[in-house]
Amino acid sequence: MPIRILVLFSAFLTTASFATDLTIPHEFVSGESALASEVNENFSATASAVSDNDARLDSLEAAVTALTTRVDNIGPSVVGYSKHFATDLIFLRDDGVFVIPYTGEPGQQSVPTPGDAVVQDVNYEFAAIPGLDTVSFEVSNDNSLIIFQANGRAYNSQFSARTSVEVALYINGLKPETGASQRLSIIGDDTLSGDGHDWNIFYTTELDAGTHNFSVMVKAFNQNEADVGIDGRSTEGFEGRVKVDIIELKLPD
Repeated sequence: MPIRILVLFSAFLTTASFATDLTIPHEFVSGESALASEVNENFSATASAVSDNDARLDSLEAAVTALTTRVDNIGPSVVGYSKHFATDLIFLRDDGVFVIPYTGEPGQQSVPTPGDAVVQDVNYEFAAIPGLDTVSFEVSNDNSLIIFQANGRAYNSQFSARTSVEVALYINGLKPETGASQRLSIIGDDTLSGDGHDWNIFYTTELDAGTHNFSVMVKAFNQNEADVGIDGRSTEGFEGRVKVDIIELKLPD
């Protein structure tokens, strides 16, 4: 970017050029008579140089204005930003079951009673992280560049156990072919039963103006030796670590 700006500026300077030197054709000595024609020639040379330099300054000012406009249009501008958080602690059990437990902690879980706990056999297929399931967001301009950044942490629940989990970003109900998923392999040793790995998915795409949606999906694998836990709980005044940032960039015309 700096090189491009320098090239543009150099081009403008070449066009505008530099100030004209003032050359006085006649030099007068004290005590000698000055011819009116020579005085007029001196005045004429001065006026010509001033006019020429004034024109060059106008040209340079126009060039700087044009350069400023072009610099403003070189890169995209941020026109939208939103942040979204998960809401619950979940477990992907080693038998292929997806669990949202009752924790008994007020305000810490969207499951209000033990009877509302979720135990669903997903058979090692994708399930949505609560709070990040089909989240709607608005795009203000056609052909906007949308940047998704999904972050979180998964851990296993046992000593000396191996687990794997895949995290994927779905956009408008579809999983992009590349770049929108990440597989984590987690190994707990004899002293760290809750060893974990972070995921950081950075994905860009172009979307038209309107309402769109995304989901963050997770799945375990049938070779897991322990449950996989993801703590996505967020409460008032506390933003959890499982989240998605969305940035909308307006591309230059």
